[in-house]
Amino acid sequence: MHDKPRLLYQMAVSKRRYFRRCVWSSLALIAVTAIFFGFNNFEAFDLTPEQRARLDPRLIDAGAIVSGVLLGLLLIHMLVNLARGLLIPNEAARFFDRGFMWKRGRIEAKYGWGAVKTYREGVREIRLLGRPLLKYGAHTLTMRDGRRFRISPRHGDAGRFARAVRPIIADVTGTRISQSLREGRAVRLHPQLAIAPPGMIVGKQSIRWQDLDFSVKRGRLIVRRRSPKGGFKTVKTLRTYQIDNLAGLTDVAVSTIQNYQPERFNIRTQQGVLISG
Repeated sequence: MHDKPRLLYQMAVSKRRYFRRCVWSSLALIAVTAIFFGFNNFEAFDLTPEQRARLDPRLIDAGAIVSGVLLGLLLIHMLVNLARGLLIPNEAARFFDRGFMWKRGRIEAKYGWGAVKTYREGVREIRLLGRPLLKYGAHTLTMRDGRRFRISPRHGDAGRFARAVRPIIADVTGTRISQSLREGRAVRLHPQLAIAPPGMIVGKQSIRWQDLDFSVKRGRLIVRRRSPKGGFKTVKTLRTYQIDNLAGLTDVAVSTIQNYQPERFNIRTQQGVLISG
């Protein structure tokens, strides 16, 4: 009996959400418009001379400026949500350990993970005081038949999606990269980065596995080369959102580097001797 597919992530995008936001923005816009015109036509109010004397013109001017800025922001918010409601289709997708199903409007697609050609994690964020302020971009699945599926922040928690599918993507794309290397073929993952049987090709440099080190930190892939004096020197830094199949690359490169540099990782050799780094 086959095990039931395990659900990893699901998401849905509905036009109603954007139209609902548009309606609320419209109501707020009406209220702020009334306030804005009130501040800019204060003379029209029926006030006694004593009441007018107690009013501070600077506060009236400040209120007019603040309400005007808020008016502009609400107008932009309303128009953006109206445009999204008109242009963005209804979508729903479910991702399992064996594949995924994606429905966009009336079109439905089903794929196994083996049909993935490339996967790129492209969601980025702007932080303020260490906290996420804005997320943008998209994770992109490109299939072997040419179709593309983009998972952006509007589809939900893009970070949770990436963590859920990354191990499966690493296995599928890593296996494919390893197969290419065994057949003597290089695999290009970025205009400035390729992995080949002897090592990595970074820009115009070829770095052997014996001299290679790399790490992924804060959205960047850092490639280093062993220097003649010992230690490793950075030769290239690439942004991860521009690299295809980074998880598969990491899976293959880490194990290969360990095979070529066992002394760095305290790995026993074929003779059973533990080499300390």
